[in-house]
Amino acid sequence: MKTMRLPAGAYNMSTGINTYMIRYADVLLTYVEAEIGNGTSTSDPVAIAQFMRVRTRAGLSSLPVTSITTDDLLRERRLEFAFEGQYWYDILRLPQDQALLRLSNTERGLFDSWCGSGPVITNKINVTANMLLFPIPQSEIDIDPKLAENPVGYY
Repeated sequence: MKTMRLPAGAYNMSTGINTYMIRYADVLLTYVEAEIGNGTSTSDPVAIAQFMRVRTRAGLSSLPVTSITTDDLLRERRLEFAFEGQYWYDILRLPQDQALLRLSNTERGLFDSWCGSGPVITNKINVTANMLLFPIPQSEIDIDPKLAENPVGYY
């Protein structure tokens, strides 16, 4: 009997190929976001039902909801995907002026005392549009040096 050789690095479900996963709650909340579209809210019953499915699964109250605003959706996504690194990308999907305002108003300060009972030493950062961009990785610039040049205007 002939034995099968696995490709190098493909042993025990371990390869260099990343497997991207998306949670069902992300699919449902993305649907709600698509229903809101460029507006500020939606009262679509299907979108509300999907929003409530996420909340009910999380064990949150099922108070009747008649509309969902962009702020409601962002808050729900922030709670649902806490510590998963999604909030940054949620902020970047907002119009740039709203993203800058939301990030600039974020308090990053500390309490004055060790037990958290003192006043907050405020630390708000004035976020600029350039801070919303990721730099091009140096390894990519090494492969294609033209990536470091200014982009060509198309319009």
